[in-house]
Amino acid sequence: MDLVKSLNITTLSAIHDMNIASMYCDYLIVMKKGEIIDFGKVEEVITSAMLKDVFGVNAYIGVNPINKKLQVSFMHTHEHINGIGEDHVHEDGFTGFHSHQHICL
Repeated sequence: MDLVKSLNITTLSAIHDMNIASMYCDYLIVMKKGEIIDFGKVEEVITSAMLKDVFGVNAYIGVNPINKKLQVSFMHTHEHINGIGEDHVHEDGFTGFHSHQHICL
């Protein structure tokens, strides 16, 4: 991909890894079941909502501090991005009062 990017030409690639797509693409076309779901700049297209809709996964989208590109971190159903505690909002919109226990062996 570094070689292709260095050629400074327009290319069309099928990439299923969102972190690779973020590093090398300027624009994305997202498809699901043969239909175009979204199109646009990487920063506009790669969202946690799109990843949930298209791939059925929960993900946190941040910015890689080294290359300043979007970075996708996939999460299990109950991981948090808005803090740990009793009254907080989950990325999927779930709210509620509950406690957390962390056991380290």
